[in-house]
Amino acid sequence: MAKILIENIQFFVKIGHLEVEHRVGNRIRLDVSFETDTRHAEETDELSDTVDYKAVFDVLKAQSEKPSKLIEHMARRMFDALVNGFPNASQWELKLAKLNPPVNGRVDQVSIVLKSGG
Repeated sequence: MAKILIENIQFFVKIGHLEVEHRVGNRIRLDVSFETDTRHAEETDELSDTVDYKAVFDVLKAQSEKPSKLIEHMARRMFDALVNGFPNASQWELKLAKLNPPVNGRVDQVSIVLKSGG
């Protein structure tokens, strides 16, 4: 088994509880990791023998285009789409960070991390 990491994915999304956040939008950053058996791909050098990280990116992008009020909701939707869409991968971890959240002070980001068990 190997662990594959896709880091610092950024999207501009409609996320937030405030109405202005849906009008103006906000940036999120995603880090994703998963485990998969890469032995065959290591030998064949064929994309079809591994999990295509472009396909993972495309799933995240499609989910990011659906508005959410909460980071918890968007993260769960993305996470479930990944787990269900890539049965040959396991041990998923998704970190979603909402950058520059609207609070009365300086906060770089607010994040949630979802992990699969087993």
